[in-house]
Amino acid sequence: MKVGLISSSDIGGGAPRATYRLFQKLNQQGIDASLVVQRQQILESKIIPIHRIMGFETSRIRTILDRLPAIFFDPIKRPCILPNWVPDHLPQIADRYQFDVINIHLVDCGFMRVETLAKFGRPLVWTLHDMWAFTGGCSYSNGCSRYEGHCGSCPKLGGKHRDLSLKIWTRKRDAWKDLNLTVVTPSQWMKTCAQKSSLLRGHPVECVPNGIDTGIFYPEGMEFARQKLDLPARARIILFGATSAESDPRKGFDLLVAALSRLPSQIGGVPILAAVFGNRGPVSISGLKIPILSFGVINDDVHLRALFSAADVFAAPSREDNLPNTVIESLACGTPVVAFNIGGMPDMIDHERTGHLVKPFETSAFAFSLSAEMSGTNPGRRAGCRQAVLDKFSIDRQAVAYRQVYEDASKRSFSKRI
Repeated sequence: MKVGLISSSDIGGGAPRATYRLFQKLNQQGIDASLVVQRQQILESKIIPIHRIMGFETSRIRTILDRLPAIFFDPIKRPCILPNWVPDHLPQIADRYQFDVINIHLVDCGFMRVETLAKFGRPLVWTLHDMWAFTGGCSYSNGCSRYEGHCGSCPKLGGKHRDLSLKIWTRKRDAWKDLNLTVVTPSQWMKTCAQKSSLLRGHPVECVPNGIDTGIFYPEGMEFARQKLDLPARARIILFGATSAESDPRKGFDLLVAALSRLPSQIGGVPILAAVFGNRGPVSISGLKIPILSFGVINDDVHLRALFSAADVFAAPSREDNLPNTVIESLACGTPVVAFNIGGMPDMIDHERTGHLVKPFETSAFAFSLSAEMSGTNPGRRAGCRQAVLDKFSIDRQAVAYRQVYEDASKRSFSKRI
C-alpha cells in the first residue's frame, strides 16, 4: 500500500509534528508512506516538497494570496478565516507517485484548494487536527455551533448573514457531495463535533489518538534534567508551552498568568518559578511574584524531554484544544498536567491520578490545582503519568490503527466501484 500524507509543513507546530511522527512510524511498520509538503525543513527522501518556482518555495506568497478575501472583507481586524481558494496541483502529485490512499492532515497557508478534494480519484482519509474541515473557514469555532447547520452570520466577521463564512461553507458543501471520505479525529471531542457537522455528517468517523515515541519522551530524572538546563535544583517549576505560546489567545497564556498571580512566591519554603517555551519573543509580566524563564521556540525533542522532566507540573490552560502533543509528552516524561476540562483534555488526563481537570475557566481553581501538584504529596504520581501514555498514546499503537483505517477505506472504495 502506498499512502500519501498531505501536510502544509513537515515540522513547526503541533499538527505538523504529529503528522511527521506518524509518517516515520508508518514506514518503519512496512507501509510505503510519503509526506507531501509545502514548507520543508527536514531533508528526507520520502518528503516531497511542492509549490516551488525555480527551487524556491512559494508558501509565503500562497499564504498571502489565500488570506486576501478575509483581509478585503475586514482590513482592520483581519479575521483568521481560511478560504483555501488558491489553485494547486496535488492530484497530479498523487497520480505521479501512484498513491493508493490519500491521508489529508493540514491544508492551511493556501496549500490545498477546497475543490481539490474531489479530484484525487482515490480513497481519502482526513485527519482533523482542528475544526476547519467542517466550518466556514475558522480553525476553531470559539464555541460557535453554526457549523451544525450552515455557517454565515459569523461572530468573527461581525455577524452579517451572507458573509465570507457562508461562501466558504457553500463551496465545501457543493464540492464534497460525493466524496469517498473517512474522517479520523485525535480526540473524542473532535469526533463528536465532526459527527454533528452538516459537512461531515454521514461519513465514517474514527477516533485514533496521536501517539509519541516513548523511547524519546521518558523521565530523565528531575535533578539530572535541571542540571542540563541550568535550572535551580531547589525550586517548584511550572512549565507551559505551545506554538506562539504567549500570543495565541486559544492557548490561554493570559489565563495562566491570572492563575500565577494567585500563587505565593514560595510553597513550603521553596521558591516557585514558571518556564515557557514556544514563545517568539521575550516573556515579561509586570507585577507577578513568580519569575518567568523563557526558552523560545524548541523543535528538538531531546531538549523538550529535558524541560518536561525538569518540571513539577505542566500547565495547559487552553480555551479550545484537540489533543495537544505537549500534554502527552509531559505525561510520558512523568510530569502531571493541570488543564481546563475542555476539548480533548479528558482523553489524556485522569483527574487526580495524572493531573487535574479544572472547571473552565476558573483561574483560582487552576491556581489551587497547580499548588496541589507542586506539593509533592503523591510520590507515585510520576510513574502513573508515564504508564497512562504507554497504555494509550504510543506511536506504534497509532500507526497500527491507521493501517486498519487505510485498509478499510480502500475496501469501501472497492465495494463502491463494483
